Amino acid sequence: MGIIKRFKDIMSANVNAMLEKCEDPEKMLDQYLRNAKNDLAAVTGQTAEVMAIATESMQKVEQAESSVAEYEKYIEASVKAGNDKDATAFIKKRDSMEFKLESLRKDEIEAKENSLKMIQMRRKLSDDIAALEAKRDAFKSRITVAQTRQVVANTMINTGVNANIENFDRVGQRVNRMMNKAD
Repeated sequence: MGIIKRFKDIMSANVNAMLEKCEDPEKMLDQYLRNAKNDLAAVTGQTAEVMAIATESMQKVEQAESSVAEYEKYIEASVKAGNDKDATAFIKKRDSMEFKLESLRKDEIEAKENSLKMIQMRRKLSDDIAALEAKRDAFKSRITVAQTRQVVANTMINTGVNANIENFDRVGQRVNRMMNKAD
């Protein structure tokens, strides 16, 4: 059992090492940023939906308030006309609408709160993306510097500048020995 686990760990480590060698940091940064922008688009759409629900809730409350006010007028007109039966029916309808209005107001408050939360979430995500873009640009600059340094180092190795310096130093040491010998 222990051998299989060790073999699995070794294979996993080798695969991860290969993936890291193949991974292009610039492309990965761009991909992470694309993912964040896709998330922003999704949050923007959801924010619009939640805001529409909040607007719809507000309109329902206004309609219910208007209905309650109309029933009040009907009740007053029925009482003035001496029609108690109609007045009682309108009072029942008004009471029912007031009960519904209370529920609609609660829904409206919740919808407004959800809308504000979604707007805040969208703003935060938008700000985070701006920060990520700045970081990406900084990282890309550092990647360019690192690649330039690597090119310089490879050029130094490939051109044998270090070997030539060592050869010069060896010749210099021989010349110094010759001078010392001659002295």
